[in-house]
Amino acid sequence: MSSFWPTPEIFNKLDELQTKADANAVKLDELRNQVTEAVKVGITPAEMIGLENKLDAMDSDLAYQLKVGLYFQKLSQTASFYVNLPKADKAELAAGFTKLVSGLNEQIKALAETQNMYAKAFEPVADPTTTDKDNDLVNDAVDNCPVTKNPDQKDTDKDGYGDACDHDPETPNDGGNGSGEDGTPGDNGNQTPADTDKDGVVDSSDNCPNTANADQKDTDGDKTGDACDTTPVSNDPWVIKYNDLNTKFNDYDNDYDDFKDKYKEAKDDDKEKNIKKYKNKLEDLDDDLNNLEDDVDDLIDDVEDANDNDEYDALLDDLDELKDDVSELRDDIDALLNGKKATLSADSQSSFSLPSAAPAQPNVVIEPLTFTAPAVTGAAAVTAAPTTSWDELRYLLWMTAGIIVLIAVIWFFVALLMRK
Repeated sequence: MSSFWPTPEIFNKLDELQTKADANAVKLDELRNQVTEAVKVGITPAEMIGLENKLDAMDSDLAYQLKVGLYFQKLSQTASFYVNLPKADKAELAAGFTKLVSGLNEQIKALAETQNMYAKAFEPVADPTTTDKDNDLVNDAVDNCPVTKNPDQKDTDKDGYGDACDHDPETPNDGGNGSGEDGTPGDNGNQTPADTDKDGVVDSSDNCPNTANADQKDTDGDKTGDACDTTPVSNDPWVIKYNDLNTKFNDYDNDYDDFKDKYKEAKDDDKEKNIKKYKNKLEDLDDDLNNLEDDVDDLIDDVEDANDNDEYDALLDDLDELKDDVSELRDDIDALLNGKKATLSADSQSSFSLPSAAPAQPNVVIEPLTFTAPAVTGAAAVTAAPTTSWDELRYLLWMTAGIIVLIAVIWFFVALLMRK
């Protein structure tokens, strides 16, 4: 639904993002200078790995910052965002986020040029007679860790296995650590499993072994992480359908924010023509949401029928949340146009009616209680007056007696005070 930020908080957020972007601009200049210098004077394998890591880290950092910047830029362009801010503040924030996104795109472009310059200068030349599985510029024939990057080839215990892949790098001859016949780490149970991209997930379990992605996010469930998947969006028809419905709802949500503001403005200005115009738009939007709600229900039914192995539990949760959002938005439209009202059941609504302005009969008829004495015969028969209510008369008598007693007590205390 709509987002609301206090004025100081949102301005602070813009300043924070811009400060980070400025700091990265400085880092980017430094990195470009390092690459330029490396191209001129050369670079060792160890320095090459360090420079690659810096380029990758900068790439990830800028990608994340751009994602955040685009999020706020999109929000700043919606009608409901910052509704509590003056127009001047809205314009300043929108311009600020647009400038931020533009600057980040320029930085990403500059980084891509730097990466291209680095790749052209230091791209390894393929040699069909040699192999280098870990791409550390040390041929497998002489590499003491053939599947784990270690261009320095450090081997503290001098046992022929580099520290990078040695289970115990300070104990020589500790079980013949190293890769097995097929080059897979840990074949003999001693070597630490390789983690080529250093993201904390070993290569054997990493869905992007050469690209850091600690979250292992795999949107389309094809066992290839989004970070290295050329088509990370799911090809599952139901997931695609959900994404389409969710996108449609977000569009309707934005339309509602726009129509709501203009409808309220028309009512404040008492412009009948605009009131009618945006009322019609809101009613049409409610019809669209009703159709969307039906589509969501149909998709839920289809997915539930095929969810034998709980494969689509997460999708069903997303669909339930989408359905709630649609229902809530329809309630907002109803409240805006008709005012908030209690929800009655169908039976209650059919039988409930307000009293007319001048009812012919009172809503509640109070009839006197009738006392029926036991039947008696003979001279002792007594007929009770039908209009007399003994309970009411007895109540009045007790009330009168009580008042008299209370007055007497008050006079008694007054008399005592007077005698003193």
